[in-house]
Amino acid sequence: MNSLSDEIKVIVFDVDGTIMDSIGRIVECMQAAACACGVAEPSVQAVRNIIGITLHHAVEVLFPEQNPEKIDQITDEYRRLYNLWEIERPTSLFPGAMKTLQTLKQRGYRLAIATGKSQRGLARLYGDQELCSLFSASVTGDQVKSKPHPMMLQKLMNQLEIKPSEAVMVGDSVLDLQMAGNCDVRSIGITWGVHSREQLQQETPVAVIDDLSQLLEIF
Repeated sequence: MNSLSDEIKVIVFDVDGTIMDSIGRIVECMQAAACACGVAEPSVQAVRNIIGITLHHAVEVLFPEQNPEKIDQITDEYRRLYNLWEIERPTSLFPGAMKTLQTLKQRGYRLAIATGKSQRGLARLYGDQELCSLFSASVTGDQVKSKPHPMMLQKLMNQLEIKPSEAVMVGDSVLDLQMAGNCDVRSIGITWGVHSREQLQQETPVAVIDDLSQLLEIF
């Protein structure tokens, strides 16, 4: 791990399920949106599997039998519910996430975000100015092609003027790790999100951790 910590300049983070404890909210909203639109609710695991994909594409994956109009209806209802419930009961970061991010920045690493959230969704997260100040760059799902396409990381590397060997992607989903692999960027999986250690290890990350604070042992 010493060679990794010496070479890496930028640590890129997924948001949902990686730094933010939002998986339950996403599942809850997607199932409620389906019910409101008169279609069968997807299973918890089915929703977990699409976390990280851009919203409209995620709805298409979850409801492949529905026509475009119904897909748009479900997407709009999900967005409405998510925004409403975030106002009523804001989703929090995982315990210790803020401290870990602050410490990594203090150690000289630049931090970035690669998320399937929209710019509006990221702006809500960035409403916490202390959190916002930690990140040097971000790319959202409505700006580029959806994970696992490498465009999100490519855009970040262009913004930050770094090579793939100088970045590492941290995520809880195989989509995050596949995106990194598609961009020749190394990755670290975290098990407290949507996919298990075994699933993450299949994507050959340099490490799989159980808590974000373990990054402080690597970097």
